[in-house]
Amino acid sequence: MELIIKKNQADKMLGGVKFEINIKVNLTTEEKEIIDKYKAGKMILHQRREKSFNEAASKAQGGIVKILGANILDKIFNNITIASLIEGISFKCDNISQLLDHEIQIKEVCRGFYEYLQTMKNFGGEEKIQIDELSNEQ
Repeated sequence: MELIIKKNQADKMLGGVKFEINIKVNLTTEEKEIIDKYKAGKMILHQRREKSFNEAASKAQGGIVKILGANILDKIFNNITIASLIEGISFKCDNISQLLDHEIQIKEVCRGFYEYLQTMKNFGGEEKIQIDELSNEQ
């Protein structure tokens, strides 16, 4: 599994700069076969957390426009599936901070995807774990 991240910069219509981050996951033939075998393409890897209006307002610190903007961002990040990562997704960002936040979140989503993939890969097999390895995980 390989994560491809591309970052671009584009001019806004009314001046200024807009940023874009494109994300795609490349899989080996074996990994694609595993996804197909378990019909895992629709598996949701990231779903937005529901926020109350008051929670959004306190974080926005800039009125209703920022609250609505945050809600739109949540909707964009809603339902990232295995299939969408394989096909590729992109996000437009107003600043570099947003772009970096998206990148951090996507990397976390891909770590989870990798764990799912390893679990599916090992179905029907046996895993041996040394007990001392478990104590090191905490």
